[in-house]
Amino acid sequence: MIDVFDVKSELEGFLMAYQVSLARLRACVEGLTPEQLNWRPPASDANSIAVLANHTMGNLRQNVLGVACGLPDDRDRDAEFVSRADDPAALIRQAQELYGEIEAALADLPQAKLDERLEHPHRGPTTRRQALLVAARHSVEHIGQMELTRDLARRRILDGGATVQRLHHAAVIVPTDRLAEARRFYGDVLGLRETERPDVDLDSPGAWYGLGETELHIQCRDDAPVDESDRHPAFIIGDVALLKDHLREQGVEVLEAPTLMGRERFFSRDPFGNRLEFMTLPEGNAE
Repeated sequence: MIDVFDVKSELEGFLMAYQVSLARLRACVEGLTPEQLNWRPPASDANSIAVLANHTMGNLRQNVLGVACGLPDDRDRDAEFVSRADDPAALIRQAQELYGEIEAALADLPQAKLDERLEHPHRGPTTRRQALLVAARHSVEHIGQMELTRDLARRRILDGGATVQRLHHAAVIVPTDRLAEARRFYGDVLGLRETERPDVDLDSPGAWYGLGETELHIQCRDDAPVDESDRHPAFIIGDVALLKDHLREQGVEVLEAPTLMGRERFFSRDPFGNRLEFMTLPEGNAE
Protein backbone atom coordinates (compact mmCIF):
# COMPACT_ATOMS: atom_id res chain seq x y z
CA MET A 1 0.00 0.00 0.00
CA ILE A 2 1.19 3.53 -0.78
CA ASP A 3 2.65 5.34 2.23
CA VAL A 4 1.19 8.83 2.66
CA PHE A 5 4.70 10.18 3.33
CA ASP A 6 5.92 8.83 -0.02
CA VAL A 7 3.23 10.58 -2.12
CA LYS A 8 5.03 12.75 -4.65
CA SER A 9 2.17 14.08 -6.76
CA GLU A 10 -1.51 14.93 -6.60
CA LEU A 11 -2.40 11.93 -8.73
CA GLU A 12 -0.48 9.62 -6.39
CA GLY A 13 -2.50 11.12 -3.53
CA PHE A 14 -5.76 10.29 -5.30
CA LEU A 15 -4.52 6.77 -6.04
CA MET A 16 -3.63 6.28 -2.38
CA ALA A 17 -7.14 7.40 -1.34
CA TYR A 18 -8.78 4.89 -3.71
CA GLN A 19 -6.39 2.15 -2.58
CA VAL A 20 -7.32 2.72 1.07
CA SER A 21 -11.04 2.82 0.31
CA LEU A 22 -11.01 -0.39 -1.72
CA ALA A 23 -8.88 -2.12 0.92
CA ARG A 24 -11.48 -1.15 3.52
CA LEU A 25 -14.23 -2.41 1.24
CA ARG A 26 -12.50 -5.80 0.87
CA ALA A 27 -11.92 -6.07 4.62
CA CYS A 28 -15.54 -5.14 5.32
CA VAL A 29 -17.13 -7.87 3.20
CA GLU A 30 -14.60 -10.63 3.92
CA GLY A 31 -16.13 -13.55 5.77
CA LEU A 32 -19.72 -12.28 5.73
CA THR A 33 -22.64 -14.61 5.04
CA PRO A 34 -25.14 -13.97 2.24
CA GLU A 35 -27.65 -12.94 4.90
CA GLN A 36 -25.26 -10.36 6.30
CA LEU A 37 -24.28 -9.07 2.86
CA ASN A 38 -27.91 -8.48 1.86
CA TRP A 39 -29.44 -7.44 5.19
CA ARG A 40 -30.82 -3.90 5.32
CA PRO A 41 -30.99 -2.01 8.64
CA PRO A 42 -34.57 -1.21 9.73
CA ALA A 43 -34.37 2.48 8.81
CA SER A 44 -35.81 4.57 5.99
CA ASP A 45 -33.77 4.30 2.76
CA ALA A 46 -31.09 2.13 4.42
CA ASN A 47 -29.05 -0.06 2.08
CA SER A 48 -27.38 -3.43 2.38
CA ILE A 49 -23.63 -3.98 2.31
CA ALA A 50 -24.00 -5.52 -1.15
CA VAL A 51 -25.77 -2.42 -2.46
CA LEU A 52 -23.26 -0.05 -0.85
CA ALA A 53 -20.31 -2.03 -2.22
CA ASN A 54 -21.67 -2.12 -5.77
CA HIS A 55 -22.68 1.55 -5.61
CA THR A 56 -19.25 2.59 -4.30
CA MET A 57 -17.43 0.71 -7.04
CA GLY A 58 -19.85 2.03 -9.67
CA ASN A 59 -19.19 5.59 -8.54
CA LEU A 60 -15.41 5.08 -8.55
CA ARG A 61 -15.53 3.53 -12.00
CA GLN A 62 -17.63 6.34 -13.43
CA ASN A 63 -15.84 9.31 -11.87
CA VAL A 64 -12.25 8.06 -12.06
CA LEU A 65 -12.23 5.92 -15.18
CA GLY A 66 -15.11 7.48 -17.11
CA VAL A 67 -15.03 11.21 -16.32
CA ALA A 68 -11.46 11.92 -15.19
CA CYS A 69 -9.68 9.45 -17.50
CA GLY A 70 -12.09 9.51 -20.46
CA LEU A 71 -12.68 5.76 -20.66
CA PRO A 72 -16.03 4.24 -21.76
CA ASP A 73 -18.74 4.53 -19.08
CA ASP A 74 -21.72 2.18 -19.14
CA ARG A 75 -22.75 2.57 -15.50
CA ASP A 76 -26.31 1.53 -14.52
CA ARG A 77 -26.74 3.42 -11.25
CA ASP A 78 -30.33 2.23 -10.64
CA ALA A 79 -29.23 -1.41 -10.86
CA GLU A 80 -26.72 -0.84 -8.05
CA PHE A 81 -29.54 -0.10 -5.58
CA VAL A 82 -31.35 -3.39 -6.22
CA SER A 83 -28.23 -5.55 -6.43
CA ARG A 84 -27.51 -8.57 -4.26
CA ALA A 85 -24.37 -10.51 -3.44
CA ASP A 86 -24.12 -14.10 -2.26
CA ASP A 87 -20.33 -14.43 -2.24
CA PRO A 88 -17.98 -11.97 -0.53
CA ALA A 89 -15.09 -13.37 -2.59
CA ALA A 90 -16.75 -12.09 -5.76
CA LEU A 91 -16.96 -8.55 -4.34
CA ILE A 92 -13.34 -8.77 -3.24
CA ARG A 93 -12.27 -9.79 -6.77
CA GLN A 94 -14.25 -6.91 -8.28
CA ALA A 95 -12.58 -4.43 -5.91
CA GLN A 96 -9.11 -5.78 -6.70
CA GLU A 97 -9.75 -5.63 -10.45
CA LEU A 98 -11.15 -2.10 -10.16
CA TYR A 99 -8.07 -0.90 -8.30
CA GLY A 100 -5.84 -2.35 -11.04
CA GLU A 101 -7.83 -0.49 -13.70
CA ILE A 102 -7.69 2.77 -11.72
CA GLU A 103 -3.93 2.42 -11.14
CA ALA A 104 -3.29 1.91 -14.86
CA ALA A 105 -5.62 4.74 -15.94
CA LEU A 106 -4.16 7.31 -13.54
CA ALA A 107 -0.64 6.39 -14.69
CA ASP A 108 -1.65 7.57 -18.17
CA LEU A 109 -3.36 10.79 -17.00
CA PRO A 110 -1.10 13.87 -17.23
CA GLN A 111 -1.12 16.11 -14.16
CA ALA A 112 -1.57 19.11 -16.44
CA LYS A 113 -5.01 17.88 -17.56
CA LEU A 114 -6.57 17.96 -14.06
CA ASP A 115 -7.98 21.46 -14.60
CA GLU A 116 -9.55 20.67 -17.98
CA ARG A 117 -13.28 21.33 -17.99
CA LEU A 118 -15.69 18.69 -19.20
CA GLU A 119 -19.27 17.53 -18.73
CA HIS A 120 -20.19 15.16 -15.90
CA PRO A 121 -23.17 12.87 -16.70
CA HIS A 122 -24.93 13.84 -13.44
CA ARG A 123 -23.22 16.98 -12.12
CA GLY A 124 -22.92 19.09 -15.24
CA PRO A 125 -19.76 21.13 -15.95
CA THR A 126 -16.76 20.00 -13.90
CA THR A 127 -13.04 19.33 -14.11
CA ARG A 128 -11.07 16.11 -13.98
CA ARG A 129 -9.77 17.10 -10.55
CA GLN A 130 -13.29 17.65 -9.23
CA ALA A 131 -14.35 14.23 -10.53
CA LEU A 132 -11.40 12.62 -8.72
CA LEU A 133 -12.30 14.49 -5.52
CA VAL A 134 -15.95 13.40 -5.75
CA ALA A 135 -14.85 9.77 -6.13
CA ALA A 136 -12.54 9.97 -3.10
CA ARG A 137 -15.12 11.65 -0.86
CA HIS A 138 -18.00 9.47 -2.00
CA SER A 139 -16.12 6.20 -1.43
CA VAL A 140 -15.10 7.19 2.11
CA GLU A 141 -18.70 8.07 3.04
CA HIS A 142 -20.24 4.87 1.73
CA ILE A 143 -17.55 2.55 3.05
CA GLY A 144 -18.12 4.07 6.48
CA GLN A 145 -21.79 3.15 6.05
CA MET A 146 -20.77 -0.35 5.00
CA GLU A 147 -18.66 -0.84 8.12
CA LEU A 148 -21.48 0.32 10.38
CA THR A 149 -23.97 -1.91 8.55
CA ARG A 150 -21.56 -4.85 8.89
CA ASP A 151 -21.40 -4.35 12.66
CA LEU A 152 -25.19 -4.12 12.87
CA ALA A 153 -25.61 -7.19 10.66
CA ARG A 154 -23.23 -9.23 12.78
CA ARG A 155 -25.18 -8.22 15.85
CA ARG A 156 -28.52 -8.88 14.17
CA ILE A 157 -27.67 -12.14 12.40
CA LEU A 158 -25.52 -14.65 14.24
CA ASP A 159 -25.05 -18.14 12.83
CA GLY A 160 -28.21 -17.80 10.77
CA GLY A 161 -30.44 -16.66 13.70
CA ALA A 162 -31.48 -13.33 15.15
CA THR A 163 -30.22 -11.94 18.42
CA VAL A 164 -32.71 -11.00 21.11
CA GLN A 165 -34.17 -7.54 20.42
CA ARG A 166 -36.73 -6.95 23.19
CA LEU A 167 -39.12 -8.70 25.54
CA HIS A 168 -42.39 -9.64 23.83
CA HIS A 169 -44.31 -11.01 26.81
CA ALA A 170 -44.08 -12.42 30.30
CA ALA A 171 -46.26 -15.28 31.57
CA VAL A 172 -47.61 -16.19 34.97
CA ILE A 173 -49.07 -19.58 35.89
CA VAL A 174 -52.43 -19.95 37.66
CA PRO A 175 -54.57 -23.01 38.53
CA THR A 176 -56.93 -23.98 35.71
CA ASP A 177 -60.04 -23.81 37.91
CA ARG A 178 -59.20 -20.25 39.05
CA LEU A 179 -58.99 -18.48 35.68
CA ALA A 180 -62.04 -16.32 36.48
CA GLU A 181 -60.34 -15.19 39.69
CA ALA A 182 -57.19 -14.37 37.70
CA ARG A 183 -59.24 -12.26 35.28
CA ARG A 184 -60.78 -10.34 38.17
CA PHE A 185 -57.35 -9.61 39.67
CA TYR A 186 -55.49 -8.64 36.48
CA GLY A 187 -58.43 -7.05 34.72
CA ASP A 188 -60.51 -5.48 37.50
CA VAL A 189 -57.98 -4.89 40.28
CA LEU A 190 -54.93 -3.95 38.19
CA GLY A 191 -56.98 -2.56 35.30
CA LEU A 192 -55.07 -4.33 32.52
CA ARG A 193 -56.66 -4.47 29.06
CA GLU A 194 -57.44 -8.02 27.98
CA THR A 195 -56.59 -8.73 24.35
CA GLU A 196 -57.62 -11.47 21.94
CA ARG A 197 -56.09 -14.87 22.66
CA PRO A 198 -56.03 -17.42 19.81
CA ASP A 199 -57.88 -20.65 20.44
CA VAL A 200 -55.67 -22.82 18.26
CA ASP A 201 -52.37 -24.49 19.11
CA LEU A 202 -52.61 -23.67 22.82
CA ASP A 203 -52.54 -26.53 25.30
CA SER A 204 -54.46 -24.87 28.11
CA PRO A 205 -56.87 -22.02 28.82
CA GLY A 206 -55.64 -18.58 29.81
CA ALA A 207 -55.88 -14.85 29.13
CA TRP A 208 -53.66 -12.26 27.45
CA TYR A 209 -53.25 -8.61 28.42
CA GLY A 210 -51.72 -5.76 26.45
CA LEU A 211 -49.00 -3.64 28.08
CA GLY A 212 -47.82 -1.17 25.45
CA GLU A 213 -45.39 -3.04 23.21
CA THR A 214 -45.30 -6.05 25.53
CA GLU A 215 -47.91 -8.49 26.80
CA LEU A 216 -48.74 -10.42 29.95
CA HIS A 217 -49.96 -13.97 29.40
CA ILE A 218 -51.96 -15.83 32.04
CA GLN A 219 -51.38 -19.54 31.52
CA CYS A 220 -53.51 -22.16 33.27
CA ARG A 221 -52.17 -25.46 34.59
CA ASP A 222 -53.84 -28.10 36.72
CA ASP A 223 -50.56 -28.53 38.62
CA ALA A 224 -49.79 -24.81 38.99
CA PRO A 225 -47.12 -24.34 41.69
CA VAL A 226 -48.32 -22.82 44.94
CA ASP A 227 -44.91 -21.82 46.33
CA GLU A 228 -44.10 -18.12 46.52
CA SER A 229 -41.22 -17.84 44.09
CA ASP A 230 -39.08 -14.73 43.59
CA ARG A 231 -39.59 -15.00 39.82
CA HIS A 232 -41.61 -11.99 38.69
CA PRO A 233 -42.58 -9.59 35.91
CA ALA A 234 -42.14 -5.86 36.56
CA PHE A 235 -44.69 -3.21 35.51
CA ILE A 236 -44.10 0.50 34.89
CA ILE A 237 -46.71 2.62 36.70
CA GLY A 238 -47.33 6.33 37.13
CA ASP A 239 -47.88 6.72 40.89
CA VAL A 240 -46.55 4.24 43.43
CA ALA A 241 -48.50 5.62 46.40
CA LEU A 242 -51.79 5.64 44.50
CA LEU A 243 -51.48 2.02 43.40
CA LYS A 244 -50.41 0.91 46.87
CA ASP A 245 -53.53 2.47 48.35
CA HIS A 246 -55.71 0.90 45.66
CA LEU A 247 -54.29 -2.58 46.22
CA ARG A 248 -54.65 -2.32 49.98
CA GLU A 249 -58.28 -1.31 49.53
CA GLN A 250 -58.74 -4.49 47.49
CA GLY A 251 -57.20 -6.59 50.26
CA VAL A 252 -53.96 -7.19 48.32
CA GLU A 253 -50.74 -7.28 50.34
CA VAL A 254 -48.10 -4.65 49.51
CA LEU A 255 -44.43 -5.55 50.04
CA GLU A 256 -42.20 -2.50 50.39
CA ALA A 257 -38.93 -2.20 48.42
CA PRO A 258 -36.19 0.46 48.37
CA THR A 259 -35.86 2.91 45.49
CA LEU A 260 -33.60 1.48 42.80
CA MET A 261 -31.72 3.65 40.25
CA GLY A 262 -34.21 6.47 40.69
CA ARG A 263 -37.24 4.20 40.44
CA GLU A 264 -39.80 4.07 43.23
CA ARG A 265 -41.10 0.52 43.48
CA PHE A 266 -42.83 -2.14 45.53
CA PHE A 267 -43.83 -5.79 45.26
CA SER A 268 -47.08 -7.65 45.63
CA ARG A 269 -48.48 -11.10 44.85
CA ASP A 270 -51.49 -12.19 42.87
CA PRO A 271 -54.01 -14.58 44.50
CA PHE A 272 -51.92 -17.54 43.28
CA GLY A 273 -48.58 -16.55 44.81
CA ASN A 274 -47.02 -15.05 41.66
CA ARG A 275 -44.71 -12.20 42.65
CA LEU A 276 -45.27 -8.87 40.85
CA GLU A 277 -43.10 -5.74 40.86
CA PHE A 278 -44.44 -2.24 40.21
CA MET A 279 -42.09 0.66 39.52
CA THR A 280 -41.97 4.21 38.20
CA LEU A 281 -39.63 5.55 35.55
CA PRO A 282 -36.77 7.70 36.89
CA GLU A 283 -37.71 11.36 37.24
CA GLY A 284 -37.44 13.19 33.93
CA ASN A 285 -37.68 10.04 31.79
CA ALA A 286 -40.54 9.23 29.46
CA GLU A 287 -41.64 5.83 28.24
